[in-house]
Amino acid sequence: IRPMAKSYIEDLDIGSRQKVAIGRAVARQSEIVLFDEPTTNMGVSAKLQLIQAFKRVTRRLRQTIVYVTHDQTEAMTLADKIALMKSGKILQYDQPHILYSEPSTAFGGWFMGNPGMNFIPATVAPDGIRSAILAQPLPTPRHLPKGETSIGIRPERILMSATASAGSVSGKLLDQAVGIAGRYLTSVKVGDAVIKVNTAGAPPVGLGGTVHLVVPHSRAMLYVDGLRVAA
Repeated sequence: IRPMAKSYIEDLDIGSRQKVAIGRAVARQSEIVLFDEPTTNMGVSAKLQLIQAFKRVTRRLRQTIVYVTHDQTEAMTLADKIALMKSGKILQYDQPHILYSEPSTAFGGWFMGNPGMNFIPATVAPDGIRSAILAQPLPTPRHLPKGETSIGIRPERILMSATASAGSVSGKLLDQAVGIAGRYLTSVKVGDAVIKVNTAGAPPVGLGGTVHLVVPHSRAMLYVDGLRVAA
């Protein structure tokens, strides 16, 4: 924004005015700065530049920034800790990687990630927690609360192959789309459930073909009435 130094505010577009306001807030070197969706009116390129500048400047000046955003990419990129909120309440407050890999609520699992976490219906059986996505049941937690039970699993944690193996379940490949960095997002029907699977390469079969999915038990999480149940 240096070339704008002698401009009047009415001469600047909305995005430039936003940059000036952010620059003023940081330049005051307050101990705590509150930003409420500061990149809303900016183009993609300017937005990325600003996010990188935030990281550099705040670390150098040792400022604490409370940054409000609906953009999960901004939050995951900028934050040391994230307070995930819904309807005015904090659902989880933790480091970004914990919020992503161990969401304490079904809302957090769905909201964080593109796409969000799979939630597959499950039932409590005498030998454990059973679900269409599991070849073998999960151990039943000792203090399992009553309520609707589901298995939560991130799309990229599910393994896909063209051949059956120990611990796999079969499904029909319904859809596929190329994602970022050559990854593929696919939809697979297993029983009555449609599962999102994010793979590093193209699916091993064409649409309508049979694939085999493996859900590592260590990656599967159990949710009851929208809350995660500890193992």
